[in-house]
Amino acid sequence: MNQLAVGIDIGGTNTVFGLINRKGEILFESSLSTKDYKNV
Repeated sequence: MNQLAVGIDIGGTNTVFGLINRKGEILFESSLSTKDYKNV
């Protein structure tokens, strides 16, 4: 069974997220502009 971890950093400018395996290898990473999502 593969064990994975997700990391998310929600900041005032950008939100960055990624997926790593147990060995610490980055399997996926991406970011988006937090400013694009205004408070409702």
